[in-house]
This record gives sequence, structure tokens and C-alpha cells, in this order.
Amino acid sequence: MRESNLYLVTGSDEARVVSESQRLFRKYAGDNPDPFSAEIYEENENVESSDLVNQVTRSLKTPSLLGGMQPKVIWLKHFSAFDKEGDKKSSTADAVAIRGLVAALKDGLSDDTILIMDGAGIDKRKPLFKCMAEHGSVIELNKPDMASNSWKDEMTACIRAVAAEKGVRLSPEAESYLLDVLGVDTARIDAELEKIICFRGRTDGVIDLNDVMPVCVGKGEEMSWALSNMLGKRDIREALRVVDVLIAQNHGNESYAFSMLFAAAKFFSQAIRIHVFMAENRIKTPVALNTAVTRMSQADKEAAVKRGMDFVKFNGYRVQHMAADATRYSAQEVIHALKVFRDAIWQCTSSGSSSRMILENALLEVIGAGGNVRYR
Repeated sequence: MRESNLYLVTGSDEARVVSESQRLFRKYAGDNPDPFSAEIYEENENVESSDLVNQVTRSLKTPSLLGGMQPKVIWLKHFSAFDKEGDKKSSTADAVAIRGLVAALKDGLSDDTILIMDGAGIDKRKPLFKCMAEHGSVIELNKPDMASNSWKDEMTACIRAVAAEKGVRLSPEAESYLLDVLGVDTARIDAELEKIICFRGRTDGVIDLNDVMPVCVGKGEEMSWALSNMLGKRDIREALRVVDVLIAQNHGNESYAFSMLFAAAKFFSQAIRIHVFMAENRIKTPVALNTAVTRMSQADKEAAVKRGMDFVKFNGYRVQHMAADATRYSAQEVIHALKVFRDAIWQCTSSGSSSRMILENALLEVIGAGGNVRYR
């Protein structure tokens, strides 16, 4: 007997829920499903959600037309009414239909029948979820939350999973760049990887930064660029304008301001590394740093990366631009900025204050203190 013949795919990440349920259906029904052995039940304006559930229940109780020669695959596709389950006394049509489905599942499926259900809104405390967890396989796929400290690890895992399905591997630098491009938009992973593969013309070897940068752009990259640009200019008016625009684009989401604090801290963390590297190697200007990085051997670059100087892997002109931004601040100012943003992040997590207000106050202290304050 196969590992499971009962699947529930659910969670807040709609794109991955849809993709995984499609994968399961293709796995058991094939790319060209036989209409006598594959049944898809999908909501439409002509069918009530309760009627759809009742149809699935009746199908579970009906033997396969092919008599075991081929598995009968039933797919309750992208169902939106799981949240209408109600309690055990609910008398609505949806609640009664879902209770009937649960009863059929508890009776057990025949070995030649496979049920796949997908959709959001299912309550883990209620009988349907508990029944699926006990008798089948529950696949929960939640969208990474940018306000969480683990969002980058979760998003990286999503990128790696899709890459593995396509038979490709990405370098850590390429993964990091895609994180900036995608943010937590898991729906774009597949399309971005397809673009990269088409651009490279092959799937062998490791995809590196040079394969990714020419073809992948997105909101995450725009945020990183906008933040780096405003911090590098040391223009407080421009900085506050950028904050206003970015938060407005994200519907006033306070968690976005919190993410911007981390991005600002990352800017100054990179800036202090550039200051240290230039001081150690007696490099006076950003142009000279470009030349030095371009001429470094691979062994020297690897040694520098181990010391945290990861910028040496980048294109020389990109490093030159980063150094130009970094050196608009003295080393002492960079250290002060790191402390300011560290304290701001702590304040966001330990108080009920507005993340946007905390971000703007931090920018005023760091940029306004010695920056280019211009009023046009």
C-alpha cells in the first residue's frame, strides 16, 4: 500500500498550496488524466460549496470504474469554504456536508482511491483537520513573515526547494540576491528561476550572482537600493521621502518599517567592514578599492570572505559605489549608527511604539546629525 491516499494541503501561502496540490494530482493521475479515473471538484457560480463537498463524499463511497486497474484520484480543488465547518451542532448546509465528509473519511478509503484537498481557512481544532492528521497526510505551507527573525531562512528554504525541483543549484550570493528581489513573494520563485535558466541556457553547474543580477529585479531589490541610496546621500529630506513612499506602497504596513530598520543596520554593518578593509590595506579612495578588489586572487577573496568581507565577491564598480556611500560617514559615525539602529530594533520589539516613528527618529539622529539637510 502507498504511503498515504489522503492528502490535505493548506496554509497561508496560496502560491505554494496551489503548486503542491497540482504536483500531487499529477503524481497520481498523470499529466493527461483519464476521465474515468480522475475527478476534479472545483467551486463555480453554479454549485454551492456544500453540494461540492457532498459530491466528493459520494465519490469516496463509489468504487473505481476501472476496478483497481488504475487508482481513482479525487481532487477537491482550491476549496474556499473550509472555514464554514462550524461546531458539532451547526445546522448550516456547509457544516452538515463537512461532517458527512469526516464520517466517510473515518470509515476509511479503499486502497485504490486517493483524495487530495487543498485550500486555506481550515481550523486545526475541528474534526476535519484532526481526522486528516490522524488518517492521512497534512501538508501545511505558510508564507514567511517579514516581521519574523526567521523569514530569510524560511524563504531560502522555499527557493532551494523549487530550485531542486528544476535540477539547479544556487550559490549563497545568488540566494541572497534573490531574497532581496523577492522579499517574501513565494509566487514569483518559479518564474524567476525559469528566467535565470533561460538566460544561462543550461541547468548544470552552480547559478552565481552574474547569472541572476541581469534578469531579476523586484520590490525587495528596490527597497534595498532605495535605502542604500538615501543613506549614502546623507540627505534627511530624501530619506524621509523614501520611507513615506515605501511604506505607502505596502499599504502602511508597520512591519515594513521594522524591516527597513534591519536593512539600514545591514547598510552600516557593510560600511564598517569597508572602512576596516580600506584601512588595513591602506586604500584611500573608492576608485582605489575598485582596483584592489578587481586585482585580488580567488584565494585572497576567499580568505577575505571568511573574515566577513563578503563585498569582495561583487563586481568592482559595485564595490566602488558601496565604498562611496560608506565613506560619506567617518568610522566613528558608522559605529554610532550601528548602535542607533540596534537600539531602535530593540525598542520596536520591546515597546508598543510605532515602528515608523522609531525608524524616522533613528534616521534623524544618524543622517540629521552631520548630513546634508536640504530644503528645496
